[in-house]
Amino acid sequence: MIEENNLTPLEYKDIALSVGWNIPPFNSLSKGLNNSFTVKYVINNETIGMGRFFSDKGFMYLISDLAVKKEYQNEGIGRIILNHLVTSIYKEIKEGDSVMVEAFVDNGKTGFYQKNGFFINTGVESSVFRWLIK
Repeated sequence: MIEENNLTPLEYKDIALSVGWNIPPFNSLSKGLNNSFTVKYVINNETIGMGRFFSDKGFMYLISDLAVKKEYQNEGIGRIILNHLVTSIYKEIKEGDSVMVEAFVDNGKTGFYQKNGFFINTGVESSVFRWLIK
């Protein structure tokens, strides 16, 4: 089940460690989560996936920290989280708007984003993007 805007720093840390990420200092992490739209995927009261985005509220949205615990990967949960983030961005923009949605991704993960409507940002190996027009 998807939940919005209540991802805790401890949940973030748990998922991040499971995929081998470094953890920012708690204070920085807490501020970052509070200044983002966050999504978490919960099964049996366990948070197993997460993602977030933030924006300049103009034409740029950045998807960040999309991850699913190792033992739950390749089950479509990452796609569900990504689609929820993109749909939430679409709901934020106004009729006639055109915005770029970008994500900086781990090496080897660009294919996942390409399968979900993103394009590789030429010249920036770990960056993918797509345009949303309403």
